[in-house]
Amino acid sequence: MYKHYIKCNSQFSLLMLPFNIPSIIEDWTKLRKAMIFSIPEQFNRNEWAYLISFLDAQNLHRIYHTLGKFTDNPEKEINFLILPRGITSLWLPNNISMLGPLMLIILSMSGNVVRIKTGSKSQDLVTAFIHFVNEHITDGQLKEYLNSKVRISSFDRTDQRNIEMADESQVRIVFGSNEAAHAIDCLPHPVNSIGIYFTDKQSQIWLDKDALTEDTIDNIIKIFEIYGQAGCTSPRKLIIIDGNEEDTLELKNRIIKRWPKIILRKQAQHIASSNIMAKQLGAVLGWDTELTENNGAVIAAGNFKLPSFSSFMLLPIMFGSLEETVQNCPDNIQTIGHNFSKSKIDYILSKIQNIKAKRLVPISMMHDFGPIWDGYEFFRQLFEVIEVVYE
Repeated sequence: MYKHYIKCNSQFSLLMLPFNIPSIIEDWTKLRKAMIFSIPEQFNRNEWAYLISFLDAQNLHRIYHTLGKFTDNPEKEINFLILPRGITSLWLPNNISMLGPLMLIILSMSGNVVRIKTGSKSQDLVTAFIHFVNEHITDGQLKEYLNSKVRISSFDRTDQRNIEMADESQVRIVFGSNEAAHAIDCLPHPVNSIGIYFTDKQSQIWLDKDALTEDTIDNIIKIFEIYGQAGCTSPRKLIIIDGNEEDTLELKNRIIKRWPKIILRKQAQHIASSNIMAKQLGAVLGWDTELTENNGAVIAAGNFKLPSFSSFMLLPIMFGSLEETVQNCPDNIQTIGHNFSKSKIDYILSKIQNIKAKRLVPISMMHDFGPIWDGYEFFRQLFEVIEVVYE
């Protein structure tokens, strides 16, 4: 085991891991060069580009910063011993395949034995990624860890291996529906183990109408187009704070006009057909609906009083005061993307204390993933902490 010293506030901890942290980070970051020149067919360019940026050395160091700051020499006696908690099992969802590679990277930093169940109905990006990693990194601590400590499997919710995973795990992590998390939580598991459940969530974009720059429009399109309404960090609606009906129509038209400049690929035929039907349904319900080029998405301008409707690539635009927006915020709100100035953020923070949002971030960062998620400092929970007191 390798020793690493951490300072947090005025206390010092000894973190023991089966690898040297600088070596494991170096192995991950070296992979970026190979990634620039080769993309596995299972990934699209946006997904691969995000993985490359995620493997930046500074970003990987930030994962450990949730534990504290590293120091070469503790200034006084050690207060805590930090150890990997034990076997960590991860159940991945069917809708967001990118969570697999991202969680693999984060979990690998913990030194725990890792078991991953992929979504039985989704594209298995984590297996494709680990194959790429093994092909392009040299022998070293990362390769040894991945080959000896990580197991990836694919099976459905009724498979006996779900029971086996839960039974052997000190940490159970689930991304999925409330029902899926409850099912895993009900499986027999060690009494001293912990469960971390990332369940049904939705997100919104709140907009300052006086700061609707072209960059803001581009970021809205880019963030929405990746997952449509499927992702927990994808905007289910845009809300123009203190706006009016004219503002929603203007924003809709700007998105329609800008869409073909940003999104070059054509939508799958079944989604394009669904968008046509959604446009018609929205119009019947009173929304001002319009299709983007090639029927790639439906942009709908309306307000809080109109009946809601849903479609995979539907982006509703509404307006309201901050008080109305907070009042209409769903209980399962996760991320609020925004284009606010610092002074307005401080004001909004004073008004949203009673809602359950987990993140307030610039629009371009809505999909950014990290060791703090849904209010959990989940990377910290991958370790057990032993108090140390000297005589």
